[in-house]
Amino acid sequence: MEPKKEKSFNDVMSYWAVKDTKEKDLNINKSGNKLPNISPLQQQQQIINKENNNNNNNNNNNNNNNNNNNNNNNNNNNNNNNNNNNNNENLPDENQIEQKENQVEQQEIEQKIEKEIKEKLEIKEELVGEENKQEEQEPIKPKSPEIKRESLNFYSSTDILEKEREIHEAAETVIETATTPSTPSRTPATNYDIFTYKTQDEKLVVSGEQPQNEEEMICSNHSFYRATNSDTSSTGYSGVYSAQQEQQKQQQQHRQPQQRQSTQTDSYGSPMYSSDSYKSNVDSSSTGGSSSYNPYGIAHYSGSDNGNGFYSSESGESSTSGGSNYLPGEEEDEEFFVSTNDNVHRVNVLPVEATSGCSWTNSGEENNWNSTFQHFMDLPCSEEKYKNLSNIANDFVYCADSFGKIIISELHLPIDQKTIKPLDLGGVAGGYKYKCQDIIFKFVVDTELIPGLWMYGEHKRSDERAQKSAGHEIKGLNHFMELSTLIRFPLMAIIDYRGYRLLAISSLPINKSTIVYGSCDGGKTVHKSDPAVNEEMERMAKLMNLKGHVVGANKVFIYGPGDIEIHAGLDGRKYMLDFARVFPPEFPKILSTNKRIGREIFYSMVRPELLSKSEQPISSDAFSGWQTDNADIVKELNDDTKRLSERLHYEIIPDCIKIIESSKQNKKGNNNNNSNKDLTSLIGTSSNSAFSSHSNTRSTISHSGSGEFSTYSPSVLTSDELEEVSLNFVNVGGKIKKTEKDFSEKSLEVLKMIDFLHSRGVNLRYLGIISKSVSDREIKNLLLTEVVARVWKKIIRSRIREKMDSSKRPSEGPYKHIMSDVFEVILTTNKAKHREFWTETCKGTFKYVAQRVFPKCLSKTDRQTSVDIRSIIDTRFLAYRIIQMMNIRINNTAFGQFLSNPKYIISYKDIEEVGSVVKYPNIIDFSAGSFLFYESQRIINETDHSEGTTPVEINRWIENSQIKLRAAARSMPLSFKVLYRSSMTNILLANISTNFKESIEICKTTLDSIRRTRSKHKGIAVLLALEGIIRLKLGNYYLFCSHSYLDFKREIDQAREKLEEALSLDPNAMNDFIAQSIPLERLTFKTEVRDKALSFSERRRNNELFSMVLMMNDSSEQSILRTILPNYFKRIIQIKDFSIPLALSRILGSNEINLLTSQLPNLHCFNVNNITFTPEIGKNILVMKDLKNLKLEKTFFSNSKSTSTEITSLNHFIKLLLTESKSLVSLQLNSRAINDDVFEGNYHLFSNLLKLTLIDTYITDKTLIGLAPYLGKLISLSLTASRDYKDEGLISVLESAQKLKSLCVSYNSNVTDKSAQVISKYSSELTELYLSRSKISAPMIAEIVSKTPKIRILDLSSSFADVSMVYSLNHHGSKHLEQLYLSNTEKIGDDYLDLLLNLSSTSTLKTIHMAETDASDELVWKLFSKMENIQELKLPAHFHLPSFMEWFDENTNINSEDMMVNSVSDQPLYNLKTLDLTMAVVSLQSIQQIFQLCPQLENFTFSAITFVNDQSIVIDWCADELLLFSFFGLFSNLREINLSNSNIESRNIRTLICKCPSLRIIHLWNCKNISSQQLYDLSVQYPYIHFD
Repeated sequence: MEPKKEKSFNDVMSYWAVKDTKEKDLNINKSGNKLPNISPLQQQQQIINKENNNNNNNNNNNNNNNNNNNNNNNNNNNNNNNNNNNNNENLPDENQIEQKENQVEQQEIEQKIEKEIKEKLEIKEELVGEENKQEEQEPIKPKSPEIKRESLNFYSSTDILEKEREIHEAAETVIETATTPSTPSRTPATNYDIFTYKTQDEKLVVSGEQPQNEEEMICSNHSFYRATNSDTSSTGYSGVYSAQQEQQKQQQQHRQPQQRQSTQTDSYGSPMYSSDSYKSNVDSSSTGGSSSYNPYGIAHYSGSDNGNGFYSSESGESSTSGGSNYLPGEEEDEEFFVSTNDNVHRVNVLPVEATSGCSWTNSGEENNWNSTFQHFMDLPCSEEKYKNLSNIANDFVYCADSFGKIIISELHLPIDQKTIKPLDLGGVAGGYKYKCQDIIFKFVVDTELIPGLWMYGEHKRSDERAQKSAGHEIKGLNHFMELSTLIRFPLMAIIDYRGYRLLAISSLPINKSTIVYGSCDGGKTVHKSDPAVNEEMERMAKLMNLKGHVVGANKVFIYGPGDIEIHAGLDGRKYMLDFARVFPPEFPKILSTNKRIGREIFYSMVRPELLSKSEQPISSDAFSGWQTDNADIVKELNDDTKRLSERLHYEIIPDCIKIIESSKQNKKGNNNNNSNKDLTSLIGTSSNSAFSSHSNTRSTISHSGSGEFSTYSPSVLTSDELEEVSLNFVNVGGKIKKTEKDFSEKSLEVLKMIDFLHSRGVNLRYLGIISKSVSDREIKNLLLTEVVARVWKKIIRSRIREKMDSSKRPSEGPYKHIMSDVFEVILTTNKAKHREFWTETCKGTFKYVAQRVFPKCLSKTDRQTSVDIRSIIDTRFLAYRIIQMMNIRINNTAFGQFLSNPKYIISYKDIEEVGSVVKYPNIIDFSAGSFLFYESQRIINETDHSEGTTPVEINRWIENSQIKLRAAARSMPLSFKVLYRSSMTNILLANISTNFKESIEICKTTLDSIRRTRSKHKGIAVLLALEGIIRLKLGNYYLFCSHSYLDFKREIDQAREKLEEALSLDPNAMNDFIAQSIPLERLTFKTEVRDKALSFSERRRNNELFSMVLMMNDSSEQSILRTILPNYFKRIIQIKDFSIPLALSRILGSNEINLLTSQLPNLHCFNVNNITFTPEIGKNILVMKDLKNLKLEKTFFSNSKSTSTEITSLNHFIKLLLTESKSLVSLQLNSRAINDDVFEGNYHLFSNLLKLTLIDTYITDKTLIGLAPYLGKLISLSLTASRDYKDEGLISVLESAQKLKSLCVSYNSNVTDKSAQVISKYSSELTELYLSRSKISAPMIAEIVSKTPKIRILDLSSSFADVSMVYSLNHHGSKHLEQLYLSNTEKIGDDYLDLLLNLSSTSTLKTIHMAETDASDELVWKLFSKMENIQELKLPAHFHLPSFMEWFDENTNINSEDMMVNSVSDQPLYNLKTLDLTMAVVSLQSIQQIFQLCPQLENFTFSAITFVNDQSIVIDWCADELLLFSFFGLFSNLREINLSNSNIESRNIRTLICKCPSLRIIHLWNCKNISSQQLYDLSVQYPYIHFD
């Protein structure tokens, strides 16, 4: 027995290879001689056809003869092709081969048409003869079936054809019963025409009217609209009618003449369908005659031909324009992705089970998607709106995906076994419809207009092309939804699963009678009845660059395609449907001048971005029969479309190729100016472009006498155009070690390239041409890999579809096997395996298929059999892209092995699911991204106002928002709302980024996005203002972070230019985002004894304000900035801390501070830090009439360079300040320049102050005694670190200021018990008392504390306080005590701790600094357990943390009520945010335990610690790198850390910063290994971190 031959891969993948034997079967099948192997669910129709065929022997014989001739021709053609493919080195002239194959194809088509016409005539004679015999004997008057149209709430204009076919089938049944058994069999075309020969007694009433005779009926009822009418999308997936219709009975009588389809071609090969083609006799009395009207035919177009196609020559193939890469026969319109050309498993022939009560109207029991969606669309832009929109849209997509997969999976199941049963809507010509949860589902399939003519496939069915058209539905919906405020749109989704495509749409409250614009009956009646809609359509069409034109039988002038539908909904809203043909078709004869215009005009459309580049508006109905104006106007409309298509191929694609070529040159630090110069030299040398630019105006195409387009001089791009075309590739090269990050980055580069091409108006169907023409090896590899991936996607989808049709059961296994086979073919390291498949160009090989999916994608060299496609692409990245595009879920472990092991092949067991791919309108991603943006912005603003910490997860939310908005932009690269929201999101991310270099890159990326859309959105004020603000931010980063004044100056100049242009168009253009740049209307100023470092967000806002003031100062006197910006500055009421960075002190100084203060007249709070105080600054402060809080910190007065004589000294300034600033209530002076002279003569002016702070000054008792009589209103006094005053001065102030609530006399050893007695006397109202490092005795401290029942903050650190103080606290209960500082006081024993435990305020304490203790660990843990709200803890010096944590671990689970831990949140120190371990003894394990115990820890002090190992041996923790890494891993959530008094080095600090992205403050006092220069370098490298 002969062994079974193993199938090759070509055999396995033979579903796309059209074999000779199947070509023979194809001809036989078309003649009706032999039935194809089709789905068993079609057997019922096959049996009927088989019985008819048995009675038609004569026709069969004739057909067989014709088929034999056709087969011979096919064999000859195949032999020629094989010979050509076997000798790839000497390829014949492709244009000659192409012309020959086109001739052969045309001959075959003519033979088939002639044969069909002959058959029709013969059948007609036989049928007429039979009817005449029957009439002579006894006329039969059958009752025609009554069709109740009101019960068939159908879909759209396509369904008219479905209803007519149903009527045809019903009436045909009547005719067959009336004829004798010897009636000859009829071809499908005869079945279609059978109503022509009915008797006059068969009466079907149309709209209640009965024609008088047969001729009148044919002419008046326009049988074409019923017989051939189809929707533009022609798959019936456009609109859904869901409103209840009144019960009306309508009967129709169809009498249609025999169809004689005679196809002619013009000089361009365009088919011309005569009036007899579709039997479309339209009455055109208004024009004085009759004319044929065929909307779904192809218009006769006789425009001049180029004659020299852009891709027609193989010579010069290496040039940018590229050459012809066609193989012989590549212009054939073949369907490569079905098992055979005729053996199509048709969705629309399955039997339909009638369902009772079926209606498109929402029953109320299901979700009403539309009403909810429209309600949220009515809301103003806000977080709430987009939250709800995101939820409803995501729910819709989830439901559509879930139910859609069920519908597709159960396609071949019997009706009674289906989970979701199809609707009985009378007719299945356009495919089944389903309804579930108020969502209508429709299979996207091709539609047969008349027998032998398909909407998209023309001579054969092509569901693949119908699916392409369905993709245009969402594209059109996106663009109309972007522009319209009057018209509403449905929720929509497209589900690709198992090779099938479903369109899901929310039901709408409309019906046939609600249409007010467009046509729902194939152009028989075009509506234009609503003036508001008419005006809105005209407005939107002009914005989209669409040209109005005359359409329809009644010749109505509209904008958009003729079959668009706008309805006045039953809910009062206007709804638009049918978007597939919104954008014009591309002129199809560019790639090959010998190719005729075919059905591609209904699915091969130009991109809207290209449409916007046209100098002339373009008609949506170009080249189609929808245009019914006079011939000259129609020709002009078609010529405009042709010119636009030629511009795409002759100018835009070559320019894109050059830009892509230069993209890698721009990434290495080249600035935009140099990039633009390079692009000018590249683009300016183009000689193939058909358009020239002079003075920003494109000239028209000139024609030579031969009909060829003449070349033109190099194009001159405007500055805006130059900026639009920049593109940077960063991660395109291959790496030896490839990780998921590498593949992810390459994938982003691919998406960046796709976005770029789309933004230039280039369809991805030309990706092959571009990849072939690019010379850079790495970019070519990347592009060609993407081409191969998309070819494989088509192959896989077709293979999966065939498998599903053959298995006829819902399962996952077969599809996993298909994918594993594909991965084996792609990833195998044995290059000898499948070599023929990857190298040959004959049918059944990859190159053959690739060049039909992407014409001209392979060069002459690549087509040679010596070239293996796998050697010129990245096969592993190819597999990665297939996984992405096909939504294949791979086991995580297997996927990791695939990424790490170059030899790993993904197998069947690694594949978990071959999922569905869902496409939906960009409003869904836009809503999700907008919601995340609004929520993140709100939280950031709230934390800024409360001086809190921005949550770490905010970064992740903003990044998720960016992902969603990028997805929305991918479908509409030039969308204004997506661009604007995405830019705002980028600004938000740049504002909170901890890496200024990352912020710079974010700003640059945003500018690139705006630049690429500049011509589209030219003149939009808010976009110009946004670009100006981003450049301002960029300049701010250059100045304050990079310390590059030149870069700052360059960006500021460009920002000023953009802002001036924007504000001249709209003075309010900056309103939406100015608050993110400057501190508008923020008032969080507090008097802090312990100063906190200014947050990075506050510093950034202050710096951007400074940059904005400098920008305005450099503008001209007439600049609008000098008018608008001061209005924003007036809204600033607080500058909490403004200072010049040390690195900029030589560049910027007091003059810039003076300039800033001059623009802030309405400040309430102002803190000037570390500057030279000049008279000009003082004068500007005096202008601030609303100033309430002023802080001068580390300032020194200087008038050496001043010309002003108004302020001569600080004394003079204080005098003027207190005299003119009537609102001033708080004055803080923190400088050693403050002495008694400053206050001399000004004592009486302090009478209105409520808060006075004198820190680190040299005042004496003289000043305090002079001020005392005038401080009666004082409620807060701080004399911290002012060491020259004594008891006498302090007592005089205390006796006068008896309303004090806050007193600070810390760091002064001259304060004794004498002052303490006075403090005790007037302490009843004190809430804050600071006695740190004073000489007051313990008894006096206890007495003071006993008389402060309202005390909230008590600082006794480094004082003589002892246990008596605790008794005093217990005396009045200290119910309000929140902060207690006891560091370096008397040692705490067990009695001390018992008293603290008994305090009523222990549970409310938020801060405690503990003194040294010898109490048991148990008591300390009890104290911590009772302090439920503790947030800040300082352990005493020499505290042994290892033993302390060891006791806790051993005793946590004891049965003690005090130590019982019921949950994580109940454990001690759970809420702790600040921990100070200064001079404590620690170990690695104890630190790990404490961080585990305190998960919310943000501030950590690790100063002067003693580190011990497990053997309690002291070691230097900074010298052990592994130990450092262990520590740094624990510090990841910290925002502030103190590493003072350690041996840490600067390189360790950099590692720490990398490990701790939230770090904002690092203290490095007395770190011997870090010099001042290194500290300065760190501050420059990490400007968002405060170092001291």
